[in-house]
Amino acid sequence: MLKGMLSSYFVQLERTFRYVYFSDISVDTKRIDLALFKRQFPFIFETFYNNSYEIHPNNTEAYSADGITYYTWLLEQLRNINLHAVVSTAVAKIFQVDESFISKIPRFSDKITYSKNGVLTIAGMFGLLLPTLHVKYAKYLLGYIFQQWSEPLFNTPFHESRASQENLWEQLSSIYRTDYETHIRTETSLSDIINAIFGRETVSVKFEDATNGQGFILDLSQETKSPCFQAVGFISKKDSEIILSVKKGSNIGVYFSEHFELHIRNPELFSKFASLIPPFMSIAYLYHNKIAVFDDITYQKLDLFSFKKLNNPKFYVDKNIPILCYGDKNAD
Repeated sequence: MLKGMLSSYFVQLERTFRYVYFSDISVDTKRIDLALFKRQFPFIFETFYNNSYEIHPNNTEAYSADGITYYTWLLEQLRNINLHAVVSTAVAKIFQVDESFISKIPRFSDKITYSKNGVLTIAGMFGLLLPTLHVKYAKYLLGYIFQQWSEPLFNTPFHESRASQENLWEQLSSIYRTDYETHIRTETSLSDIINAIFGRETVSVKFEDATNGQGFILDLSQETKSPCFQAVGFISKKDSEIILSVKKGSNIGVYFSEHFELHIRNPELFSKFASLIPPFMSIAYLYHNKIAVFDDITYQKLDLFSFKKLNNPKFYVDKNIPILCYGDKNAD
């Protein structure tokens, strides 16, 4: 029951990391935007980043890692045992936890322990997960904990526990300070159209010069700890117009089921537009909405209020671009 119940939380966390950090849950701190991570997860960053811990993979030697790498690695192992139908890996080794690490996680009850004989407990799993969730889902999870163990852990019947739940969440959230409303992208009106489109992922883009333009490939499947996102296309210039084509099969933001060609007639305005949200999501948004020409009139007709929601981690927890385009009622 517990295994299935927690699956949705790990799916939400995985979606968030994929679109906010272009990363698996287990992050590579050399690749992700650490300034953003610090804003979104201040408790985790401030408490663990400058510390080092031992990771214990099941089939290889233990190795040392910084605290964020260690924390997210543990989360990914928990994700794996919660989402896989059959658990075939001995978990005692991979869930070895250093007391100096686990003791820093706020306890939601004085009657629990987060580790036993140096191994993470189920309570420890809850303790690790809670600081990473959007407030709405963190409160759901806390409610589940009360529903299952209200009397033994909190000395109150579940049906009388509403005030206790709210008080406990107020205490925990003041420590976590998790922020799903922070801006993912903070650059302002980039003049370089390539950087406006790809943002911090520009360093991962491979370019190939041609006589009539420039080909590009962003293949994150080649990066460590990254989702299998890929965008392949070509950029050319004709008079004052920039033409950006995206190959069928590209899959960042949405799946490109057919070849897409975008005619950018106001490059400066387009750069401003594209730099409002995470890498390549502006192209995915225009493709989904069947917008093949970007000019002043196009920009004026766009619903920028909804569009800017793509720049908040909150959006990616349980939504995507098609849902956003259904309207505010569905995209809040």
